[in-house]
Amino acid sequence: MLGCNIESKRREMIEASNRYGLCANVTIKISQELDELLNQYYRMMTQPKEMYVETSK
Repeated sequence: MLGCNIESKRREMIEASNRYGLCANVTIKISQELDELLNQYYRMMTQPKEMYVETSK
């Protein structure tokens, strides 16, 4: 699920950058949202399995 969200947000960011430019507020906002998704993925992949199970309840 998270992987699909990351890929969808990445496509959204590319579309925004093509349409509005890399420095547009909308592109930056989407980029920050993508960063947060990537950070979540990184945290999920680097924490011990037991911690992930406990925090996802």
